Amino acid sequence: EVGFAVISPSRHGYSVSEEAVSLSLIKSPLFPNPWSDLGEFEFTYYIYPHLGGYEEARVPFVSSEVLYDPVVFETGSPAGMAESFIEIEPPEFLLGAFKKSEDGDGLVIRLYNPQSRKVKTRVKLNAVFREAVEVDIPELNSLGKIETRDGEILVEMAPYEVKTIKLLK
Repeated sequence: EVGFAVISPSRHGYSVSEEAVSLSLIKSPLFPNPWSDLGEFEFTYYIYPHLGGYEEARVPFVSSEVLYDPVVFETGSPAGMAESFIEIEPPEFLLGAFKKSEDGDGLVIRLYNPQSRKVKTRVKLNAVFREAVEVDIPELNSLGKIETRDGEILVEMAPYEVKTIKLLK
């Protein structure tokens, strides 16, 4: 089995037929502004040919690597020492967000399982927290505690599930 993915950092329309894959680059509407798409445009998109299916080729992970730059910030580590603030082992999930909680009482990570199977993983954090709680996306309601062990969060996710986890100080 072989395939390819079209990866684009912009929002475009895609269509697929038996003979072609199309990427709509501009809309060109006539109403309300017939001049909205006049001028020069620059587009970036990537064609990712791969062996195996979507999951075997890890298309969501490759897309994330192509579209998002790594975030680097200085810590109190000695010069030349590199350390990760967050690690997902094994790397089965995508990190969708890492931020201060809306109420300012902790940190929030949002994980996404892009696979069609249930998966388990450990999230290692270089941060101090007393407990991890799953919350809804707007962070208003607690959905239950998340298992932790030695500063790691143990997470199991259903296929295509998104989990928002609040780390309490």
